[in-house]
Amino acid sequence: MRPVVPISLLTAAAALAPARAQSPAPPHPLPGSVTGPTPPGPVVPAAAAVPAAKQAPIARFQRLSIYPPETVQAVIGMRTGAEWLARMQQPHGRFLAGLNPAVKLPLDGDDDFRQAMAAFAVAQSARFTGDEKLTAVAGQAVLALLTLTKDDPADRDCRVPVVPAGCNKVGFAAALTLAVYELPTADARLTTAAGQLARFLRKQVQPDGSVKCAEAAPDAECTTLYPGLVLQALAAANRVRPDPETGRVLAAGIAYSRAAFKAGPHPVLAGAVIPAAVDLYQQTADKAALAAAFEMADGLCGCQYGKTDVRQLQWAGGFRPAPGAASEPGFESAYAARGLAAAVYLTRQLPDVTRYAKYRPALVDALGFVRGVQYTPDNTDHFEGKFRAQYLIGGVHLAPADGTLRVDATAAGVSAYLKFLESGAETPD
Repeated sequence: MRPVVPISLLTAAAALAPARAQSPAPPHPLPGSVTGPTPPGPVVPAAAAVPAAKQAPIARFQRLSIYPPETVQAVIGMRTGAEWLARMQQPHGRFLAGLNPAVKLPLDGDDDFRQAMAAFAVAQSARFTGDEKLTAVAGQAVLALLTLTKDDPADRDCRVPVVPAGCNKVGFAAALTLAVYELPTADARLTTAAGQLARFLRKQVQPDGSVKCAEAAPDAECTTLYPGLVLQALAAANRVRPDPETGRVLAAGIAYSRAAFKAGPHPVLAGAVIPAAVDLYQQTADKAALAAAFEMADGLCGCQYGKTDVRQLQWAGGFRPAPGAASEPGFESAYAARGLAAAVYLTRQLPDVTRYAKYRPALVDALGFVRGVQYTPDNTDHFEGKFRAQYLIGGVHLAPADGTLRVDATAAGVSAYLKFLESGAETPD
């Protein structure tokens, strides 16, 4: 059985509910016989009439007791993960890259792509929760990372990354673009920068739909994670400012990734591409995007470890790197979980009851695996109290057998939880 946070549903709900200031009732006015004629009220200019603030999506979960246990754990896992990322932010806006809890030392080196993924996750969390602190953290992180981009002298509508060697420019630009579009406080200047980065990304999509992201020493993610993130960023840009050429490039990229997954199934590839395919289908009702999303979601279900076919119970819910493989799953299973959550959302919109009944259990099991690689109060009681409260609780480690913390691992977990909480699978059936 996986560890759960030892607090009651009512306690969790109280912790999530927004604080309400207690204002005293105003005094009754004195009668006219004492005060004389009532003076006119102050004139309020029309510009000062501000509509009531829209409730953040998390407001739906104030009464956690009405939700199933997997939803309760997703809410708590998302909040503690986002708060862990916020605690890891340094004064210059970047996040602590990671930590080896065994020796209580930070990880050597840093990676701008992982920083951008952390900013993306915090921005999503800020939008979902309406939390001002998370909004500030995300905004500072985005501004710090935008200093690693510049205008393209050959194309004034394009912005290019200038990250150091060793960081994949395409992956970085995609993650940063997504972070800006999720930022609740993004102004016109920031969204313009995101649109310029999206133009850079569009240029990386080749005529056949493949994404050119390999450099001198290509990352393994060049064939799995980065292409899907590029497509997600282009879908977000097209949602903000529809453009026929972006739509065409996006459709070609999804078609290419669909064929690549069929030729060599990989859970990260599917998990990264499905959200883009769902987004495109919502925008244009593209039947090919719909088919791609379902085909890859079906493939994900075939890559998942069940409770009866694993060497260790901790692997259950995680994903094999390929059909038939028998290696330990890692935090990357969160990318697959996010893709499944997007597919579940699609089944609720159509609706497709048969696929929903297939995808939701797989999604719940996937999030159970993610919860198993997240530090909680129950699985960290052997650490010193202040250390675990500051550096462990909420963080996601790399694998069941590897307790190393890294910002992109926690970001992946937080993003998966958030996608589930907005998928329609979070509500009682």
